[in-house]
Amino acid sequence: MFKVMIRDNMSPVAKERLEALSQIEVVVDNNKETNSPEALSGIIKDFHAIAIRSGTKITEQVLANAPNLKVIGRAGVGVDNIDVEAATKRGIIVMNAPGGNTITTAEHALSLMLSLARNIPQGTASLREGKWEKKALTGVEITGKTLGIVGLGQIGRVVAERAGGLKMKVIAADPFVSKSSAREMGVDLVSLDELFSLSDFITLHVPRLKETAGMINDKALQKMKPGVRIINCSRGDVVDLDALHEAIQNGHVAGAALDVFPKEPPDPSLLILKNPKIIFTPHLGASTDEAQDKVAVMIADQIADYLEKEIITNAVNFPSISKDILLHIVPHLSLSEKMGSLMGQLIRKSHDITITYSGEFAKLNTRLLTHAVLKGLLSSFTDKPVNQINSLSLAKEKGIAVKETMSLATDDFT
Repeated sequence: MFKVMIRDNMSPVAKERLEALSQIEVVVDNNKETNSPEALSGIIKDFHAIAIRSGTKITEQVLANAPNLKVIGRAGVGVDNIDVEAATKRGIIVMNAPGGNTITTAEHALSLMLSLARNIPQGTASLREGKWEKKALTGVEITGKTLGIVGLGQIGRVVAERAGGLKMKVIAADPFVSKSSAREMGVDLVSLDELFSLSDFITLHVPRLKETAGMINDKALQKMKPGVRIINCSRGDVVDLDALHEAIQNGHVAGAALDVFPKEPPDPSLLILKNPKIIFTPHLGASTDEAQDKVAVMIADQIADYLEKEIITNAVNFPSISKDILLHIVPHLSLSEKMGSLMGQLIRKSHDITITYSGEFAKLNTRLLTHAVLKGLLSSFTDKPVNQINSLSLAKEKGIAVKETMSLATDDFT
C-alpha cells in the first residue's frame, strides 16, 4: 500500500483519481501551518509521494525526513519551490504537469494586454470613486500593433496564435526556436534587441533561469520603443520592479501589467504597487477551474503510474520514456545493470565509462539504460543508496565522465 499526501487546496479530482486505485491511500492536508519546511518535516516520514502546488516548499530539510518518498508531483509547471537537485541525489523523481495550464495562462496574458490598452481596471476604480474620467483614460487600439513575445514555448505559441486573430503583427525572440518553425506559426523571429525596439506591447513567457533573472532591467527598458506596454505572466524576478517603475514615471514606458512578483505576496509598501499606470493580479495566470482540474488529473495519473508501474512521465530530473519505447527497453534494463555491476566489481574504483549502443537501439532513447549501467557500476563501490534516478548525479559527484556512442551498424559478438 502506497501513501500519498495532497496539499495546497489541489482540485478534488486528484484525490478521486488516486483513491480509485486499491493500492493507494490518500491524505489531504491543506493546513497552511504545515507548508513550512520545518512543519512538513515532522509529518512526511511515512509518505511515498506528495502532490503540491506552489504553496508548499520541499527543501533539503524536508527530504532528509522523508525516507520513504519516491516521487514529488507539482500540479503546474514551475518547480521553484522544490529542491530538485537534493531530490535527485536522494533518488526521488520530481514531476510537473506542463501543458495543463497553457491555455489559461495565455488567455490571462491577453486579458491583461487588453485591460492595459483600454485602462479597464483604472476605469472601474475611477467610477467607484464617483468620477467620470473619459479623457484621462483614453486608450489605444491593438489592431495593427506589434506584439513582441519573449519566449516562444507552449504558452508563447498560444499567445501568438490568439494575437494573430486580433490582427496584431506578432514577432518573437527565443534562442531555442528556428526561424522556419516560427514562420509556420505566422511569427517573425527576431533578436531580443530588435523585439525591444519594434514592439508596441511586450509579453514575457520565459522560465526562471540565470539568463532570465532581471532581464527586463534599466538597460533593456532604454532599448524599448517609447510608449511600450509590458505584460509579465512568467516569473516575478524576470522584471526589475524599481527600473520598471522609474521607466513608467519618466514616461518612456506607457504602462505594465504584472501577474507575478519576485516575492509573493509582495511587500505592500512597494512603490510600484501605487503606480496608477500598472495593473496587477495576484498570480492568477493558471487560476481557472478548468486548468486546476487538468493539472490535478495529470499529476495524480503520473504519480499513480510511477508508484504502481514505475512509468515516468514529465519528470524534470529524469528522462521521460514513452510506453512504446519502454516496451523495447525494459527487457534490457536488468542486463544493463548487471553489466555495470560487473565492471564495478572488476575495477573496484571510480573510472570513466563509455557505453556504445549499436543497431536498432541507436535509434531509441537509451538514457534509461545508461542510468541502469551507472546504477550497477556505482552500487559496487559506494555505500550510498543508488537507483536509476540519482545514478547520473552520483557519477558526476564522483568525477566519472560518462560517454554514450551510437552506431547503426549491427555487429556480431562472440
